[in-house]
Amino acid sequence: MAIIDWNDEATKAANYAAERRPADHHGAIPWGQDGHSAVFGNDAYRESEGAQITVGLLRQGLTDSSIEVLGAGFDSEACTWALIVRSNDLDRLRKLVTSAWQRAIASDPAELERELLVRMTAIRDADTL
Repeated sequence: MAIIDWNDEATKAANYAAERRPADHHGAIPWGQDGHSAVFGNDAYRESEGAQITVGLLRQGLTDSSIEVLGAGFDSEACTWALIVRSNDLDRLRKLVTSAWQRAIASDPAELERELLVRMTAIRDADTL
């Protein structure tokens, strides 16, 4: 059985979204094996603090929903991002990414960054116990 490089798969998913789904600001699509999906954003990740915050909030939402992130990647321009997750609930994934984006654009970025840092620190500390 071959070992899958999930970050490489996420990079492929980001390139796919950039090339074939450029009109979709965010989305979720089936990816590879049953039970895996790619969640993506075509939102100028490299240049957009809002896009970066969206990904942080999405990761937190996935963690809160007990959905495992297997890999992360970008297209060649670092504008489109993708996460490969262990879930085939596309409706739930689309809701999570949309909610993260809406929260990112409606909130104070500095406050969201502080909140994410506190939550990620708590998760890290719980994992070391």
